[in-house]
Amino acid sequence: MTTQNQENDYKVPQGLLDLVSRRYNVEIIDSHYILVDDKFNRYNIMYDIRLPQTVQTALRSKYGPNDTGMHVKWEFIESTNSVRFYSEIGNNILLLLDSVMPTNDNAI
Repeated sequence: MTTQNQENDYKVPQGLLDLVSRRYNVEIIDSHYILVDDKFNRYNIMYDIRLPQTVQTALRSKYGPNDTGMHVKWEFIESTNSVRFYSEIGNNILLLLDSVMPTNDNAI
């Protein structure tokens, strides 16, 4: 899967990025929609997120050696100390993050 912005890729709306950043208290390094099917004009969303170390540890612990879960694929990017998530449905990424985030009563 490509991670470079190409002519068929679109940026994720800033309001959505702000929501994700505030809700999970994370830094979003990169994000865009990636064209995955020309015939049906289908896109996947990609977030490259710098997660707190405790959340990265929880993700590794909960899902073990797997790199997929809840209809989301991810990869750990050591050079940026981040996790790159891919999904056809962006909300699945949020649900995955909810499953590994510590309880936070101040979340939006």
